[in-house]
Amino acid sequence: MTRYPYLVGCLTSVLILSTLSLQSPNPPTPQHSWVDQSPHKSGFVQVNGVKLHYLDWGGQGETLLFLAGLGHNAHIFDDLAPKFTSRFRVLAMTRRGFGLSDEPESGYDIETRVADVLGFLDALKIGRAILVGHSIAGDELTAFAASYPDRVDSLVYLDAAWDRSQESEAEAVRNGKEAPGGPSIPKEALGSVDAYLSYFHKSFSSAWCDAFEASLRDAIMIHADGSVERRTPDRVYRAIRKGSLLASLNYSDVKPRTLSLYEDPSTVDDAQVRQELAKEIEWDIALIKESGPQVQVAQLPGAGHYLFIDHLNDVVNKMNGFLDSTQVAGSARAVPRSYLGFDRNKYPGDAALGVLRKAFSFCGYWLNTPPGETSNTWQGKREALHSSGFGFVVLFNGRRYRELKSLSNPIVLGTRDAAVAVESARKEGFPAGTIIFLDQEEGGRMLPEQRAYVYAWVDGVNASGYRAGVYCSGIPARESGGATVITADDLRDNAQERKIAFFVYNDSCPPSPGCTVPRNLPSPTAEWSLICVDLAIRSVSSKT
Repeated sequence: MTRYPYLVGCLTSVLILSTLSLQSPNPPTPQHSWVDQSPHKSGFVQVNGVKLHYLDWGGQGETLLFLAGLGHNAHIFDDLAPKFTSRFRVLAMTRRGFGLSDEPESGYDIETRVADVLGFLDALKIGRAILVGHSIAGDELTAFAASYPDRVDSLVYLDAAWDRSQESEAEAVRNGKEAPGGPSIPKEALGSVDAYLSYFHKSFSSAWCDAFEASLRDAIMIHADGSVERRTPDRVYRAIRKGSLLASLNYSDVKPRTLSLYEDPSTVDDAQVRQELAKEIEWDIALIKESGPQVQVAQLPGAGHYLFIDHLNDVVNKMNGFLDSTQVAGSARAVPRSYLGFDRNKYPGDAALGVLRKAFSFCGYWLNTPPGETSNTWQGKREALHSSGFGFVVLFNGRRYRELKSLSNPIVLGTRDAAVAVESARKEGFPAGTIIFLDQEEGGRMLPEQRAYVYAWVDGVNASGYRAGVYCSGIPARESGGATVITADDLRDNAQERKIAFFVYNDSCPPSPGCTVPRNLPSPTAEWSLICVDLAIRSVSSKT
C-alpha cells in the first residue's frame, strides 16, 4: 500500500478516509474577516540561492524547529508551536517550493533539502536544534541527523518515520515512472478564496483548525478578479516525492534521542486499508527501534495523520515528557559522536563497497587528481558510493609550496582553483552547502605564499554557495629554538574571521591506535576532532 504523506484534494487518499465522516465545528473563515491569530513573526533567509520563509514564535532556550509535511508550510504549526515558547525558541521553516518560499526549477532531492535546513540554521546562527517533522519531513530529519549529528539535539517524528523503500510507488519511480503530482482541484474551487477553502474543508473536516486554514491560505495566490491559483506547481510535488522515494535512508544512522509518534489505523473505515496501514506502521516502528534504546515510540489512540491537530494536547504532553527526559540527559548528549571513514587516493572499486560499508560510514571523495596520482579514479563514482550508504568528505588537492613560489600571484591561483573545485563539485552532484576541503599536504607554520593561496581558495569557495574547509595536520611540528606549531592552529588563528571548517588528522602514535579498526571508536580530541586509525582510515566528528 502506498501512503500519501501530503495534502491531497481527491477523496481516494487512504489517509483521509477516516476524516470524512466527521464534521468540523469550525467552518472556514470568510475571506473578508480572516485574521491570523497565531503570535508569530514572519521572516525570510537566503539559503543556497533560494529565499526560504519561516515563522518565529519567540521564546528562549534551545531551538525547536518544525518542518511541515508535503503540501503544507510553516503555518500548519500555528496552534502547536506556541505551546513550547516557555522553554524553547520556536521556529518553523517552509521548504523550497511551498508557501512563500521560492520555487526553483531544481533542488528537491533529499540532499539539497537537508542542505537547506543546514543553511537555515547557519543563517540564523543556530548551532544545534531539536527538529520536529510531520509526514514527509521525517525523511529530512533522518537524513539531516545522519549527515550532521553535531547539529541535532533530538528528533520528534509526527507520523513521519516511514520506510518508503518497499513501496510499490518507489519501485515504479526507480524504473523510470513519474512520481505523483499535487492535488487535483476542480476549476470551480479556484473561483475564490472561500470556494477553495470550502472544497478542502469537505475533505479534511476532522483536521480543520486555524492552523490548517492558515496553511492553505499561504499556499495560494489571489488574482485581481478574486480567483485563486495554487503557488506550488505539479513539478515540485513530483520532484519532492521522487527525491524521497529514491533517498537511501538508514535509521541505524539516527543516533540522537528520538520520539516517534504514529497515527491509529483503527480510525480508518475501510477494513482492507485499515489492515494494510496497521502492518505498515508495525513495520516502521520495528525499523526505527533498531536504531537503539534512544528511540521512544508511541501510537496515539484515535489519532489520524494530522495527530498534532486532532490530538493536540496528547502530542504536547508526549513531546513535553520526552523533552524533559532529553534535557536531563543533556550532559550525555553533549559528548561528540565519532565516525569511522576511509581516505584513499585510488577508488577501491564498486565491488568492494559492500564490504567497506560494514566498517566505514564515510569516505574521502576527490574532486581533482589526488596527491601522487596521475589521474582521478573517483570521478563519476558519487552515486555508487551514495547508493551504498556512504557519507562524504569532499576533497580538493591543493598546491605545494614549490608551485606557489614559482608563481607571481598565489592569490590568483587560489581563486582559480576554487572555481575548479566548485565546478567539479557541481558536476559530481554535490549540492550547495557541501563543505569542500582543500587538502593541505605540507605541515608546520604556513609561509606567506601558502596562506595567500589557502585564503583566496577559501574566499572563492565560500562565495559560490559551497562551504570551504581545510584538510590539514594536527600534529605539532617543531621549529628552531624548540617551539612547536600545529598547521590547523596556524591557519585558524590567521583566518581573519573567515568561515572555515577544519578536517584535522593526527596519525602520531599516540593518539592514533595504529593500523587497526577498533570495535569502540576513540573519542575526538579536545582541541581538534579527528584521530587517525592509520594513514588512510580515520575517525571524525566535525569542528567548524
